[in-house]
Amino acid sequence: MKIPFFSGVQIAPISLIDEGMTSCLDLLQQTAAVNTLVLYPMTIYGVETNKPRLASRTAQGNTHQPRNGHYARVSFQWHPEHMDRTRLGRPEEIPGAEASGRDLVGEAAEAARSRGMKTVLRILEPCWGNAASQCIPHWNLVLSRDAAGRPQTLLSPAHPDYNHWILGIVETLCRHYPVDGFKYGYERNTPLAMTLAGTSPGTGFDETFMERARRDGLDPEAARRAYLSLHALVEELHAATASPLEGSIILVARHLLEHPELIAWDKYWYEAMEELPRLIHQLLHSIRPGLESGRHVAQGPVLYDLFDRARINYGSMAAYTDWIKPSVYPTIAGPRMHAWWIQRSLSRTFKDLSAEELLRLTYRWTGQDPDREPGASALLERGMSAASVGREIARTVAAVGGRCKVISGVGFDVPWWNEEPISVKEDARLVAGSITASMEAGADGILLSREFDEMTLPCLEAAGQAVRAAASR
Repeated sequence: MKIPFFSGVQIAPISLIDEGMTSCLDLLQQTAAVNTLVLYPMTIYGVETNKPRLASRTAQGNTHQPRNGHYARVSFQWHPEHMDRTRLGRPEEIPGAEASGRDLVGEAAEAARSRGMKTVLRILEPCWGNAASQCIPHWNLVLSRDAAGRPQTLLSPAHPDYNHWILGIVETLCRHYPVDGFKYGYERNTPLAMTLAGTSPGTGFDETFMERARRDGLDPEAARRAYLSLHALVEELHAATASPLEGSIILVARHLLEHPELIAWDKYWYEAMEELPRLIHQLLHSIRPGLESGRHVAQGPVLYDLFDRARINYGSMAAYTDWIKPSVYPTIAGPRMHAWWIQRSLSRTFKDLSAEELLRLTYRWTGQDPDREPGASALLERGMSAASVGREIARTVAAVGGRCKVISGVGFDVPWWNEEPISVKEDARLVAGSITASMEAGADGILLSREFDEMTLPCLEAAGQAVRAAASR
């Protein structure tokens, strides 16, 4: 059966070596009903290049074997003529890396095309850990600082060297390879959200970005002081053994009202971050008619984070992208909600509330049904429902108003890295139900996520059945 809509999978080039190009594409096409590869051309975003090799994928689960060394970070041919506007260089390979110098992007794109499949390339902003700093020449030039002046592994927003580096890579890939589009995304909180979460006193306080802000009429020093003050308040709440008499949320709200530069800096930072996706969209459309730009939106603003969710406006984003992929990963949603939102917020901004009260509020403001989704005590035991996926996709479809497509990023078999143990198990029925709910909510397609090498055979089979059922309606 020919699938008439976008049916993709996120995949790293190394999977094509580990499982074999032919067998890998056979599995994707015949079992999972995939018609589009969404392929990483580089591994620079914080994932180690010595991940175990997938040895087998059976109904009983996946088995792995240790990898003898590392695999290549770059899987395409570098074109220096497109990189003359940046000081950043080609990622350096570990000596002896597997597939070093091999053009896996070209091989995969040609193999996919011969089968009638499309290829979309993707890059996530490298912001986790020091992987990029260790392999990309001059990477330290584009890093940001927090309000205390401490260096971060996060990037300076709209830094010319980084923007031109990514644009040069996009031009290389889309001019020299038979690809059908490019997806970009970044996974980090806004300055306000990260300060309220207690992870950092803001971001964007490197000299390059502050000078840009001064030229645009902002006072970065006032913003820096305000973020330090807010950070101090949040840490004071975190250290307190009880909620303050006046209420933690009232104290935080008062601080925001008394320091409008907090909101102004957050807005300015976000608009600067969106500059690169705009430029990518323009570049793609100038290279070749039909090249599509896609946007990855992380699960935090999709699932729970009040301030990130409010900042990200799908209606505005639709003006400079061809499709948006909201990350709807229902099984891992419970543990992520518990660790990254409920626990952090209860000890800080929402110290006045119980876990159950905050969770029910979160469900309400994200358009979910508190009576159908797991309670606070069950977040580590079961995922959210397929209906929750449908509601989020319906919200996205309504927000874009037909100005761009919505590709539902249904995630499954996503590992959990936190120390706190979880008992939630992946359910192939939930995968199928999430795909069905997405299409019924108006999605224009499906993108199986997070990574192909993590996906188990039962879930891939369920995904394929649901995609084919949607195509036959």
